[in-house]
Amino acid sequence: MSKWKYFSQFFARKYVLSIGLLVLLAIFILIGLSWMSFLLSILISLYIIFFTLIRLISNNYLQRILFGITSFFSVLVIAIFLRLFVFEIYIVPTTSMEPTLHPGDVILVNKLYYGPMLPRKYSDIPWFDFIFYSRIKNLKNTWKYRRLKGMSNVKSGDIFVMKKSNGSHIVKRCVGLPGEEVMVKNNIFSSSKNRDNKPPENCNDYKVVDSPKKNDKSTYSGQTFYFKKVNSSWNIGNFGPILIPSSGMEMALSSCTNLVYKDIISRESLNPDTLYESKGKEEKYCFNRDYFFVLGDYQNVSLDSRFLGFISEEQLVGKVEVVIFNKIDLEKKLKSFFYVL
Repeated sequence: MSKWKYFSQFFARKYVLSIGLLVLLAIFILIGLSWMSFLLSILISLYIIFFTLIRLISNNYLQRILFGITSFFSVLVIAIFLRLFVFEIYIVPTTSMEPTLHPGDVILVNKLYYGPMLPRKYSDIPWFDFIFYSRIKNLKNTWKYRRLKGMSNVKSGDIFVMKKSNGSHIVKRCVGLPGEEVMVKNNIFSSSKNRDNKPPENCNDYKVVDSPKKNDKSTYSGQTFYFKKVNSSWNIGNFGPILIPSSGMEMALSSCTNLVYKDIISRESLNPDTLYESKGKEEKYCFNRDYFFVLGDYQNVSLDSRFLGFISEEQLVGKVEVVIFNKIDLEKKLKSFFYVL
């Protein structure tokens, strides 16, 4: 093969690769993920700079070593980038989402859909918690909450992975969006848009929707029915309506709203107790985050918003897109296979 033919093929491949990368970056910009185009441009530029500098080294032995080290760290950075910003793989831990998802199912979680959340501490970075476990396992959040723009907002019916306060991850279905009122009557869930976007301010407004004790279960997995404190007659089969807070929603503080929203205000406000001090005027609070109401598809064994309360946008990891491995289907196929044999 002549040198001219070799170089022409080399530059042709480079040209095709460059065009492909430019098209990819343009697609991300068109779908509203300009931050992804920016980060990819930085990674590609660094990759080109490092390998160009290594090629300038005359010592072949040193060049091969540096090529190996750079290739290793390139793969590591790409893997961290994908897990941090694009997708994550989880295993369904419980039966709470049956029959949609089964324990042991391996699911692909799309972080681009709602927008990936930036790390709030070192252990949030993939594999850092493994490498530096003894040093950072107990660290509290170091950085403020920030989420990059996603492809869409959360919709009612979406199944997503969320992070609990203890750091564990669970899979639930969103049934109530910010600004909606939710209620359960005779174990039938319903949600509706609150026109006034204001929660009830009178204790008498928090009425029991029905009296039958069809489901008076008040605890599950060590957790107490969250809204029992609002009305002692409520149970997980009959409660509401309750307004889900949304970002920018303003409400008057009172002893009644305190029963429902004090936990949220305590997390958002630096000095929550001072908000309830009487200062001769009506005190109001404006929520900083969007919140959601989630349930499991198999509600009898589900640790969800009935026990955990409202779910903050900070807890969202990503939308469940694909079931990579289904344990039930595999067992059925194996049984049928051995039956045929």
